[in-house]
Amino acid sequence: MRRTFIILCAGWLVVAGLSFGVGADSYALASPAAVDTPDRTVTVGGNTYQVTNAVRVAGGTPFTIRPTAPDNATFDLYLYNSDQAVTGIKTDLTDGSDPSFATDDRPPGSYVVALFYQGRFEAILPVVVMGYRVSATHDGPVRAGEALTVTAEVREEPAAPNVSAVEAVVTNASTDRVVTRVPMDRQAAGTYETSVTVDAAGAHKVYVNVRGEQRVRGQRELLGFSNAVSLTVTPGATQTATPSATPTPASTPTPTTPSTTAAPTTADPITPRAATATATQTSAQGGVHLWAALVVGVLLLLVGLASRVV
Repeated sequence: MRRTFIILCAGWLVVAGLSFGVGADSYALASPAAVDTPDRTVTVGGNTYQVTNAVRVAGGTPFTIRPTAPDNATFDLYLYNSDQAVTGIKTDLTDGSDPSFATDDRPPGSYVVALFYQGRFEAILPVVVMGYRVSATHDGPVRAGEALTVTAEVREEPAAPNVSAVEAVVTNASTDRVVTRVPMDRQAAGTYETSVTVDAAGAHKVYVNVRGEQRVRGQRELLGFSNAVSLTVTPGATQTATPSATPTPASTPTPTTPSTTAAPTTADPITPRAATATATQTSAQGGVHLWAALVVGVLLLLVGLASRVV
């Protein structure tokens, strides 16, 4: 079966307010269908996008985009698929517009909506047309360092692509950054399970992502993801709830190695190619596509609702 892509965002795909990717303080994309995902910051072509949400929608159900833009700004919205092609365009929009995109003819998989204004993308928002409905549970709370069992129920939607992997993702509830990500094993039809260990005490969130077979820049596309499930991790036997902050006099700082753990992606970055003008498009729209061909060729993202997933 054919899938669709994996999202433009950075870092995976995933879930907090409804505003999504922001390339400038005055531009943003939101949607009533957006859900919380792990936070991640994406830098593309010198522009920084903060990704905190993703649209999750069933096939055949339209979704609405609520863009924010400065007064008098007229902009366009592009919907990219996993093949990095434009599959939908909304032109000449202004602040307060609420355009909708249909999903009837769009296969399950990962997409991204990008706000294009005067030669650059100002905001992005990942979209997952669900191939699978996913729910997650766990047997917490647990103590730090002890094993936690995470279970997922995965239900296939019509025309769903094949599953390549199901993964459990744990994030810090305060920072929404990924703590660990672990593959899950199939236990029975539609049921997956895995064991996860969290070393730090505190409040966390647990997500489950379902990924397809198609790869975009090394990341597999997101076909579905669960809502966040709260997890409390209590101090372990050798930990205290409030660690001492007393410094050691004349101590020598110890260099630390930055973590290489990537955040999950409810969406992974994509480099969309320029849209191809059709015979039904106006010459003005063709000009926009041609301009986008130059910009998009060096611009967009997609990295995986991993840094965070989908």
